[in-house]
Amino acid sequence: MSTKNKVIFVVDGKTERALEKKIDQSTCTIRFVRRKYNGREVPISLIAKECIGILNAIYSAGVVIVLIVDREDRDISDQTMEAQLRAQITAGFSGSYNIVVANQMFENWILSDIENVSDKNSEVLKRASNSASNEGKDGTTILNSLWKSNRGEKYSSDKITNAKVLFRSVRTDEGVKYSTSFDKLRSILTSVGVKFL
Repeated sequence: MSTKNKVIFVVDGKTERALEKKIDQSTCTIRFVRRKYNGREVPISLIAKECIGILNAIYSAGVVIVLIVDREDRDISDQTMEAQLRAQITAGFSGSYNIVVANQMFENWILSDIENVSDKNSEVLKRASNSASNEGKDGTTILNSLWKSNRGEKYSSDKITNAKVLFRSVRTDEGVKYSTSFDKLRSILTSVGVKFL
């Protein structure tokens, strides 16, 4: 019997916990550590400094650590932001870790398969088609524009609760076609035997 991989996600906020319902936990055990500093106004240097402290506190050989950071609407690409974070973190931490910079935010991963998400949640979401043009735009604003007036009992005005419901409807193989950052996350996890539901 093989042992399960241990995966720790270091995340911006509570919305990313929607991953918990999308990952096949028979292939891994997962834990979330929430960073204190996040948002578009937070300097990358402060995010890196906080990540160094967290990584030094949680690092253990054999544990897969994935830092998920939202690019927000910063005036740099997700690749540039990742390179800046990696350079600064590596200066203070020598262990193994992965970085995924969501372009712009977790909500963009929901939008990566909005076709299926809107189909499965048609009682509250307007019908929408998958589009690469959602990548890099304000995912929260786009999602808000798709809500119908009546959200019903299953949904709320709280984006964290809704993310958990909506993200379950993302078909991973479809979503990675429309979001390079979601594809990167999938690649990292599949490389260590972790599967999406």
